[in-house]
Amino acid sequence: MSEREPFYFKLLEKLGFNMTRLRWKFYKLEQKREQLKKAPVVPERLKWLTFRHKICQHCGAVNDRNDRACYKCERRLPSLLGYRIARLFGFVIPSEAPHAILLFGVLSVFLFALNFILEGKSALFSPSGEALYMLGAWSIDANTRQFEWWRAMTFGVVHSGIIHIGFNGYAMKVLANVTEAHLGLRRTLVLITASQLGAAVATWMWYLQLNQESVFTMGASGWVSGLLGYAIVYTWSMGPAGKTYRSQLIQWAIYIVLFGFFMGANNAGHIGGALAGAAVGAIHNRRSRETAAEAGAWDAAFWVSAAVWIVCLGAQVHYFVQHIGDFGT
Repeated sequence: MSEREPFYFKLLEKLGFNMTRLRWKFYKLEQKREQLKKAPVVPERLKWLTFRHKICQHCGAVNDRNDRACYKCERRLPSLLGYRIARLFGFVIPSEAPHAILLFGVLSVFLFALNFILEGKSALFSPSGEALYMLGAWSIDANTRQFEWWRAMTFGVVHSGIIHIGFNGYAMKVLANVTEAHLGLRRTLVLITASQLGAAVATWMWYLQLNQESVFTMGASGWVSGLLGYAIVYTWSMGPAGKTYRSQLIQWAIYIVLFGFFMGANNAGHIGGALAGAAVGAIHNRRSRETAAEAGAWDAAFWVSAAVWIVCLGAQVHYFVQHIGDFGT
């Protein structure tokens, strides 16, 4: 440690800290820092980066770094660079992570960041309707009754500020434990898709058909409410153990509706998404054993769901590219 002590030592001493103990801790920290400079220590979970071999992800056999096929199961091995990238990806995002929900969360954050690039700091709390529409928000004019069909899906990944995306992101994280952890990636995508469609249909019916009102809406809360609806139904299959959790989820659903009412949010979308999610839960959590035909229907629903999102997001990207030159004019 240097002979001249940092200025904050005197301040800490005046505040009554034990300076002898503090000086000793700073001395030990400086020793560790010097040791790391001389011989950097690789964290235990990342030591495999220095190993000169590759582990087959299929059978677990240890192969030489230059092998391109596993000597044991004869399956193809990636290059050493590809192997390390895949391992790093698995380190950052574990295999048990909720990949479907995470994908939609990342997409929402990406669009939020894109909005920030378009508008700057104003996008944090009060983004413009023009920017939100560019990114996929849904607008229906009660007079013309026309709308762009793909926005019925894309509005579920667009958010009007950091608080909006923060609330929905927190709900995604909490509900992932009782949805994707139970359903798996494919069926969770079906649940998200059905919930988003339920939110869109309920929005269209309530605002346009019943009240003859124009609507401009965005946010993941519709399909997130679908996750909530599914979770409530799922807890019924947990017996007495699920009763407490179910009551908490029902309270949460009530809070969402009340919050939406006072904040002027799209409660029709919340309720429509929740009902669609509950319907998926009722289908999936039946007590009878699943047949091969039912499993095939779930697989088909997955591919249809994936196609719906790809087409709708592709249409939105096409719209964005076509009109970005007119933004702000």
